[in-house]
Amino acid sequence: MLRYIWIGSILTILSIVLYIPSVVPPERFLEVLRAEHALNRSILGSVTSDRILSRALDMQERIWASVSAHDTGETYPIDARTGFIILIDKSGTRIVGDGLQYTNECRVDPTGKYLFVNETFGRRVTRFRIAADGSLHDRETYAEFFAADFPDGLTLDAEGGVWVMCVGSNRVYRVDAQRNIETVIDDSAPETVDKLEAAYQSRTLRRPDLGASKGARIANVTSLAFGGPDLRTAYLGSLKGTQLASFRSPVAGLPPIHWNWS
Repeated sequence: MLRYIWIGSILTILSIVLYIPSVVPPERFLEVLRAEHALNRSILGSVTSDRILSRALDMQERIWASVSAHDTGETYPIDARTGFIILIDKSGTRIVGDGLQYTNECRVDPTGKYLFVNETFGRRVTRFRIAADGSLHDRETYAEFFAADFPDGLTLDAEGGVWVMCVGSNRVYRVDAQRNIETVIDDSAPETVDKLEAAYQSRTLRRPDLGASKGARIANVTSLAFGGPDLRTAYLGSLKGTQLASFRSPVAGLPPIHWNWS
C-alpha cells in the first residue's frame, strides 16, 4: 500500500535541477561540483543533497541534461522533434543527441554503455549507445506506452529495470531487461484519460490541462527515487501533491555514483 508522508518546503528543494555551468571552465567543473555537493550535504543533509546530484551523474562523472523543445507556448508542440540532450564533461559542453519528441528525464545505465531518455509526446523510452567520446549512436525505441501516458520521470534499478513515471495518466511502469512492461501503479481516472487522449490526438493538449491532472490518490506523478538502507523504498514525486507517497519495491534501486566518493 501507499504510505503518505507530509512534506512542506522540502518539495521546493527536491525540484531543483543542476544548472549548466556556463561560467565554470570545463577542466574545473567536476572539482567545483564536488565542493558544492559537500557544502550542500553540510547544509541540507545527505538525503536531499544526494538526491539532487544523482539526477545527472553517470559512472564517469559526466553530466547529462535534456531540453524538451524550442516552443514554450501554452499548447504543447506534440509533433515537434526539437528536443535535445546535452553532455557536460572535462572537454566542455555540447549537444550529443537531437531530433527528440519532447525530451524529458535521461539516465545512463550502470555499464556506461547506454543512455535511456523519455520522449514525452512520442510516448516512448528511447535508448542510445554511448561511444567513448560521449557521442550517442544506434538510437532505438526501447518501450512504448498507452493512452494518456506521457513519460516524464525515469530511473533505474539494480536488476536492469527502467522505471517510467507517466504524468497525466498517473501510471508507473517498470520495463525489465527483456523489455517486458509491468504496470506497478495505475492511479488513472477514466474521465481524465479520455480527456487527455482526445486532446493529444487532436493536437490541442495544453499545459494547464496536463498539469492539473490527478488520480484517485496521487496528484500527477512525475518522478520516483529509491531510498532506505536497502534502496527498496520507492518515493513518488508529483506536480500537485502536498504529500510524498512511498511503497516497498520488489527490487532495489541503482546506487548512485557519488556514494563511492570519499
